[in-house]
Amino acid sequence: MHDGCSQIELGINSFGDRPRIDRGEIVSHAQAIRAAVTEAVPAVIPRVREILAEQPTATAGTTR
Repeated sequence: MHDGCSQIELGINSFGDRPRIDRGEIVSHAQAIRAAVTEAVPAVIPRVREILAEQPTATAGTTR
């Protein structure tokens, strides 16, 4: 059954690694999450566009 909605579920797994800054200090958890998202977003956008392109266009209320 298809309800017309798509769901995208994303997970972040850093395998326990946390980036380090230039001085060798480990970054905060928040900075590590931001870094992972920054790397992941460009990889996810093409798939999101594909999913959106597959969805029917809303035409409710359109008159000609």
